[in-house]
Amino acid sequence: IRENKSQNTFLLTFVLLFCLFSPKFTLIQLPGFTHGLRYEDIIIFLGFICICYSNEIKLSYFPGHRLYYIFYGILSLLAIISIYDYAYTPILLLLKWIEYSLYFVLLHYVELTSRRLRRIAFLYILVNFFLVVLQKYSFLGCISTKGYALCGDRPHGLTGGAWELPITLIFMLIPILYDITIKNSLKLFYLFITSLT
Repeated sequence: IRENKSQNTFLLTFVLLFCLFSPKFTLIQLPGFTHGLRYEDIIIFLGFICICYSNEIKLSYFPGHRLYYIFYGILSLLAIISIYDYAYTPILLLLKWIEYSLYFVLLHYVELTSRRLRRIAFLYILVNFFLVVLQKYSFLGCISTKGYALCGDRPHGLTGGAWELPITLIFMLIPILYDITIKNSLKLFYLFITSLT
């Protein structure tokens, strides 16, 4: 049983990292929407269902703990207020945020250590920073729901859109800022890199 769980955990870890660092594109187009379902949407949903079925889910784990809940509450309130002006768009953004939350729950399930999670966050921020620079100056294009094209003034790194980039970077930044073992100078460095991105 332990061996099977270890194999499943390794496979899930690989899939989660693949979802994080691979380009984003639409897998299933939804009628009436400009955006459709992407492969990571399906993978995260199925992964969450599987660990719920195994009775090993711990919903109390989220990056930053109290800081996360405050930010999540503010985002939910803004989404509700913005429905009048932007129709369903704020709700979709809120659902996307919930999906990112589930992603961190899955990371907790595969039992990544704080050090490994921090290294993944470091790498993700740096990779997106360099990609954004290359995309902004048209050395490299972007992959989105519309396919591959030059980004111009709206680069989005590894994510599927310019609106998605800051959300994912904030998610990766929270564990860094919350970790008391990281020097303040290094936290400021990554905060600076994230703000530039």
